[in-house]
Amino acid sequence: MYRDVLAHYGVTALPCKVRDPDRKGKVESGVAHAQKTPLKGKKFESLEEAQAYLDHWEEHWADKRIHGRTKRQVAAMFAEEKPFLQALPLEPFRYYQYGERTVHLDGCVEVEAAYYGV
Repeated sequence: MYRDVLAHYGVTALPCKVRDPDRKGKVESGVAHAQKTPLKGKKFESLEEAQAYLDHWEEHWADKRIHGRTKRQVAAMFAEEKPFLQALPLEPFRYYQYGERTVHLDGCVEVEAAYYGV
């Protein structure tokens, strides 16, 4: 399925070791940034309220901030990159299968020669 997802979206994977921030600092620092801001400690009554908050945060803080590594404004970098971005496929990736499985005595089911605990 991994190969199918990559093909569907027309991308190439560059796998890294799991939970090894020293080998992929740029990616891991983005995760840390997302965990710290802007939603940490926030509670919303609806998805719409959360989206409005995020839209405001992006426009008034995230887009205007100066990126730590490049020392450039985030919105300006995105404006340069935007013409090269590709739209998502119109048809979403179908990542599920319907089927019946028998639970083995060890509590696992077999799907395409792989075993999963249930």
